[in-house]
Amino acid sequence: MGLSSLWLREPRSFGFPDQMQMISIVVCRLHIMLRYTIALNNYYQSRRKLHAVTWAEVQSGPPHALSWTLTCKVEGEVVGTATANQKNVAKEEAARIACERLGIN
Repeated sequence: MGLSSLWLREPRSFGFPDQMQMISIVVCRLHIMLRYTIALNNYYQSRRKLHAVTWAEVQSGPPHALSWTLTCKVEGEVVGTATANQKNVAKEEAARIACERLGIN
């Protein structure tokens, strides 16, 4: 088997996705994960209220099983709170709740 036949072989034939496929999966997951946080920030930035959205975070539990609670505040008023095992998941859920309450798509 020559080098060219190895080079032309489909990447999945070895059981691993190619790098571009992995990158697109990661980007897609990040895009979905950050949808509400970005929407909330964009909404207030477009209205020139750059510091309207603030976050308060509290971690609890043992180091091997942390739990994060994030609170989203808009102009000092609590509009969303969520708890999860991962900080970014709790933040995104709090942002989703805030977007729903504020009518932001």
